Amino acid sequence: RDAEGSSAGGPTQLIATHESRPLAEVLREMLRYSTNITAELCGVAAAGAPSGGALEASAGALNAWAAGRGGFAPDDPGFRLANHSGLSLNSRVSPARLVQLLQAVALAPAPVETVDDRLPPGVAQLLRPHNIAAKNVAFDYANTAVAAKTGTMHFVRGLAGYVTTPKGRRLAFAVFANDLARREQGEYGARSWANRARNLERALIREWVLLADATAEPSK
Repeated sequence: RDAEGSSAGGPTQLIATHESRPLAEVLREMLRYSTNITAELCGVAAAGAPSGGALEASAGALNAWAAGRGGFAPDDPGFRLANHSGLSLNSRVSPARLVQLLQAVALAPAPVETVDDRLPPGVAQLLRPHNIAAKNVAFDYANTAVAAKTGTMHFVRGLAGYVTTPKGRRLAFAVFANDLARREQGEYGARSWANRARNLERALIREWVLLADATAEPSK
């Protein structure tokens, strides 16, 4: 077709087609390697935005969907994304709202192949197994399943996902840590700070597992 879109030489002819891998595989790899461009493209496509459309409009559609699925107000200050990758100072997500959304999507799973049947179907199956082990800490690691997504920047650390306890209780969680003052000042030491943040995450998850199983109803 010519630049105006009209046919210049009669009927068009299909030359070749190429199909991508299944979407679940694309998303699983995107989450593993934190591929931001894939996140943006998938988000725009999921929002139904036209090619080249405004990113703000498709992010608005994502926010509306998340609010409806998670059960919070569309204008909730605890969940406001400016794009689909998270790479924006204008995005805001609170741990409470993220956990609400994780709970909701676990209850209404997408048709995703089950990788670990101990975890909820759907989104949890797209996440990588997460290690919560610590030296000299006795814990039933073998019967605890954790799948999560990490996020690490300069003096900023996030972890969110799902855990299934030895007694079979399924939990959704989100942990955010930051030291914005040191980040703004451009201080060194982010690596040792991030290690402490990781240790805190692991300790919290282990504690949540123990508390959940301690309060679990005895099996009949």
